[in-house]
Amino acid sequence: MISRTHIWRRRLIISLAFLLILLALMFGVLRMLLPHVTNYGDNIREQLVKQLGVPVSIQTVEAEIWWLSPRLKLSVVDIYDPDGIRPMLHVDEILVGFDWLASIQQRQLQLGFVAFNGSDVQIKHFADGRWQIQGVMLP
Repeated sequence: MISRTHIWRRRLIISLAFLLILLALMFGVLRMLLPHVTNYGDNIREQLVKQLGVPVSIQTVEAEIWWLSPRLKLSVVDIYDPDGIRPMLHVDEILVGFDWLASIQQRQLQLGFVAFNGSDVQIKHFADGRWQIQGVMLP
């Protein structure tokens, strides 16, 4: 006769093994898809333009996995004034990390962090949704 404790322990081990296999498959698929993110550089730029309301240029977009989390690396990013004439902000590199657990829970992409490298910048985000970069109010 098998005890109830033994049955529950066996179910727990099987469940954990299934979860581990599922996570391994998810990360395998993610690693296969990440190199194709570079094809979406224009879409990423368009989303930034839409969010900020000013012209943006991005030289390169790369994707990688860092500590089991996907992240984007945007290189040589320029954010222009509303007229699109002069750069308000130049950043050598922007790293964007994603929180995959929160993304799964909320069923939409959730940012984990944003890091700017190679810039000296003052950015303000107001409660009404407006942005101010380097003293210039964005539309």
